[in-house]
Amino acid sequence: MVWTDARVAEWLRTGQRPAVAVWTPAQTATFLARISDHRLYALYHLYALRGIRRGEGAGLRWCDIDFTARTLTITRQLQQRERGRLEVCPPKTAAGERTIAFDSGTIHILVTHRSQQRLEKIVAGELWNESEYVFTDRYGRPRVPTTSATLSRPSFAPADCRLSVCTICATEQQASP
Repeated sequence: MVWTDARVAEWLRTGQRPAVAVWTPAQTATFLARISDHRLYALYHLYALRGIRRGEGAGLRWCDIDFTARTLTITRQLQQRERGRLEVCPPKTAAGERTIAFDSGTIHILVTHRSQQRLEKIVAGELWNESEYVFTDRYGRPRVPTTSATLSRPSFAPADCRLSVCTICATEQQASP
């Protein structure tokens, strides 16, 4: 189901949202524009435009990104287990292990994010937790997948964003000759 103006109005009126709803390309662009200065913008960019899942984003390591080849290889995810313990797991499905190509804009966003993370390491000093993860908290600890989903309202859920990739691709295919 697509978030039309009528569906958004109904959600605001009743508080009930569909189990799965995708953003239109315009809604996705608006969302990304509004959060462009957020410290985890790169993560939300990957959710929205590259279709990665929450756990995949949380489990992403710098060694999974090939800046020269402009690719990202998904081989694992992080899941939160009992008492908040994080566990490395395989992707949700067999098809989840994949390589995703990047455009130069996404590479720029990831390079900027890496620079920002290096500055955070300096600011954190001895409190920094040396990790291999691309998306961490301000102290270098891996992101808990569920905390990555709590950015904005109305109704931001990475699953909505991930499914929006299909809407964006279908729209682009219809628009191309």
